[in-house]
Order: sequence, then C-alpha cells, then structure tokens
Amino acid sequence: HGVTLPAGCRVVGKQAFEGCQFQKSVEFPESLVEIKRRGFAGNRRLRKVVFPHNLERIGAQCYRECSNLKVAEFEKNSKCKVISEGIFDSCTKLERVCLPEAVKSIEKRAFYRCKELKEINLPNSVTEIGEEAFYFCGIEELELPTNLKIICDSAFFRCKNIKTIDFGDYLKEISAYAFLNCISLSEVYLPSSVVSIGALAFQDCIALKKVGFVEGAVPSLATIGQYAFARCINLKTVEFPSSLRVIGDYAFSDCTKLKRAEFAEGIEEIGKFAFYANRNLTRLYLPSSLKKIGEQAFRSCTGLLSALLPSSLEEVGAHAFYMCIQLTVYSDAQSMPESWDARWNSSFRPVMLGCTLSEDGSYVVSITINENLMLNVERLSQS
Repeated sequence: HGVTLPAGCRVVGKQAFEGCQFQKSVEFPESLVEIKRRGFAGNRRLRKVVFPHNLERIGAQCYRECSNLKVAEFEKNSKCKVISEGIFDSCTKLERVCLPEAVKSIEKRAFYRCKELKEINLPNSVTEIGEEAFYFCGIEELELPTNLKIICDSAFFRCKNIKTIDFGDYLKEISAYAFLNCISLSEVYLPSSVVSIGALAFQDCIALKKVGFVEGAVPSLATIGQYAFARCINLKTVEFPSSLRVIGDYAFSDCTKLKRAEFAEGIEEIGKFAFYANRNLTRLYLPSSLKKIGEQAFRSCTGLLSALLPSSLEEVGAHAFYMCIQLTVYSDAQSMPESWDARWNSSFRPVMLGCTLSEDGSYVVSITINENLMLNVERLSQS
C-alpha cells in the first residue's frame, strides 16, 4: 500500500518503483539527493508527493503517467534546480504544484497533458521554459517569472483556459507554437525586452482582441514570424513598434476584424499573404523604410479603401493587392518602379502617381492631375 524509504538512503535507482501501485504518498528521508529516470513512473494510485529539501536531482519521466497524482510539493529551501524532462508527463489529475525557489529551468514536456493543472507557482529564478512543458494544461492565469528569457516551442500549446499572461520583465523570445490554440486568451501586453515572436506563436487564439506593450515600454520587437497571429478572428488592435523590421508570411492572415495597420518608420519587409483576407482593414500607410511587400500580402482585403506606397519601395510581389475591390493606391513615385512585379496590381485598381505625401508619409497632401500619372482611373469613375 505504501513505502517509507530508509534513513540514510541517498539515491533511488532507475525505474526502481516503476509500475508499483502505492495508495499513499511515498515518504522520503532527508538524506535523499537523487531519484533517477522513471523512478516512480506509472504509479496510478499515488495521490501526493513531497520532495525533501536536500533532493537535488529528479530524473526524466520520474512520475510519468501517475494518472491519479493530484499534488506535488517541494519542501522549503529545496536544492532542486531543474524540473526534468517529462517528470509529470500525462499526470492527468495533477491539480497543484509548488516549485522551489532554486529552480532555474523547466525542461520539455515537464507537465505535458496535465489538463487539470490550474495552480502552479513559477519562481522568478526560472530563465527557460522548455518545449511542450505545459502542453494542454488547465492554467487560467499565467504569471511568468521575472527573469524568464525564453519560452520554447509549444510551451503552452493548447492551454485552452489561459485568459491572461504576465510575461515578466526580461523575456527575449517567444518561440514557435508557444501559445497556439490558447482559445481563451483575450489580450497580450508584451514587455519591452521581447525581440522575436516565433512562427504560429499565437495562431488560433480566437478570443484575442488586442496585442500591445506594457505601459511605459520601449519595444525591442524586431520580428513577427510566419502565421504568428493567423486566424485570430477577433483581433482588432495591434501595436506595430518602430523597432519592428520583419512581418513574416501569413502572420496576420484571416484576422478578419483587424481594422487598421499602422506601421512605424523602421519596418522593412511584409511577407507573402501577411494580411490575407483582413476584410475590415480600411486604410494602409506604409513608411519609407519599407523595402519589400511579399506576393499576395494584402490579397482579399475587400474593405481596403486606400494604400500609400512610398517610392522607396524596392519590391512589391505578384498579386499583392489582388481582390482589394475598393482600393485606390497613392504613391509619390513619378513612374511605376521596374523592380515591382508586373502583376502587383493584378486587379487593376486605380493608381495615383506623383502624389505629394505628408512629411511622415501618413497622408496625401496633393494629387497631380496628369494622365501619365493616373493608372486605371477610368475604372475608378465606373465604380
């Protein structure tokens, strides 16, 4: 029914108690310093585990598939610094975890599919959260450690109950798939330290309405990866900082409620299909720093009324504004740049060249009435 390890025991060996069906929590002596890989895996009757403060190392998958385990605690002043790979993988009834203040790293799949896990403290000492560490967990309010530097791939993938996130102060990277399919997440406020958001990081966060930065932040965000916010169907507001250089392919595709895309001076590249089918987008201002618009970047933005394209643009891809059926394009270029793809305006929308733009390029000051500078204007008069 249970086990009490003898005083003086320092190590529990690899798979030592795997598959044993203890009904009570195992009692560890103060002398214990290590539990090796899969030491207690598959104990389906185990309800609670309390780790002694001298314990330094817990092996990978040590409590994997302990399907009735509900509570995991570490004694005060615990020496454990790493929450090992898959340690509580598939502990589907785990509800509460109290981590020690010494922990610096949570390794991949540590709490994988702990779908009932709602209460966990993440000490400020943690600097990295590994791949799929909290995949499909039940966390509702996520307060990340102040000193956290990186959230690895799929770390919180399918955490469908997360509503709010505090990202801490020093986070540098949100990796691919990190918050994919977190369907209850409503707002994201990033700290100034974040440099990159990975591919599909927030894809299918269908309740997400706003993406911005914490008050007083001086953003460092340089890259938004491909599909990063794709299919965030309720996203209305996005703050694009002056630090931003690249928006990846499909990054905001199918964000059907996004109304404005205002890019600060500094943006250099907008990837292909980046804003595909954003039918509520009405106005587009592109600063002089922009060098490339990818193919079909704004395809099917059917509500788009105007776009200001600076003459400094070096590349506009094929079908960049295809099916933008209400669009008029304004540019300060005196002629169509040869470097733009011949099919960039494949829907033959009106183009007004030779415009005088405001100093910041955000609006048109004047238009020159000259047939050599007005393309497809006959279509405009017919529409």
